[in-house]
Amino acid sequence: MTSTFIEDLNSTSLNSIQNGDIGIPKFIRYIAIVNKSQKLKKYEKIIQDFTRSSFLKNETQNIKVNDKSTYITKLLKWDSGQGAIITISIDKINLSERFDVLIIGSNGSIYHST
Repeated sequence: MTSTFIEDLNSTSLNSIQNGDIGIPKFIRYIAIVNKSQKLKKYEKIIQDFTRSSFLKNETQNIKVNDKSTYITKLLKWDSGQGAIITISIDKINLSERFDVLIIGSNGSIYHST
């Protein structure tokens, strides 16, 4: 699976937000399972940029918990009360990649996964 898939997933989700399908986004939970430790930072940046685009601004708090070789988990908070939890980990058994995003808004939610 290439980064094209995550870009398509992010684009579809952002279109739902911009179309007003869920109202004002309030919370995002994003999980990525990658197949190489070298991809942790790459997907961390892609997903973090996605959350910033969803909320139309940079976060005011960025709390990171990680074991640099196997996972990254972040809690992002905005001064407007919005928040996001991001987790990126490695599938060392199947060596597959999967993505799962849930966005909760003021008028509904959307969920996309692979």
